[in-house]
Amino acid sequence: MFLVSTFCAMLLIVTFIYAGIKKLTVFKEFTASLELTFKVSSKLSKIVSLIIILTELTILPILLAAEKSPFIYIILNLVMFIFVCIPAHALFSEKKIQCLCFGEQKNIGWQDLIRNIILLISSLVLSIWNTELKFELYTASLTFLAIATLAILINIKPIHSFILAK
Repeated sequence: MFLVSTFCAMLLIVTFIYAGIKKLTVFKEFTASLELTFKVSSKLSKIVSLIIILTELTILPILLAAEKSPFIYIILNLVMFIFVCIPAHALFSEKKIQCLCFGEQKNIGWQDLIRNIILLISSLVLSIWNTELKFELYTASLTFLAIATLAILINIKPIHSFILAK
């Protein structure tokens, strides 16, 4: 389980850093999408945007820390649970929610729900079988696999369309 939990950690680290950086590059659009989708003020959307981005970008140092409090895993799982609930709510209520997931403006869909469920499972696995991360050859290999997995998760819709194309 050591390799599985290390892979899950690398997948979450790579995903959150990528998503956080992408949101920083489109910060105005990200705050605007929060304002429109959740009907909140401009000031509140900026605060929430910063909290989301900072949470995503601080995952790396937190998960690389040698001593991790169980509180860290609770926060990680809570964030992932929220990220699963938003697309689930949008899909089951048939509400159009604009999202800048990974810097791409689009309506939340099934691919977002599937991706977030996979990431939630990864955070749960990491919480159950947490491990001290060391940078060795296997960590580099698992990081590469995590990046490849992230690329697949980002491109679920094009892959789905390609598979079902007639």
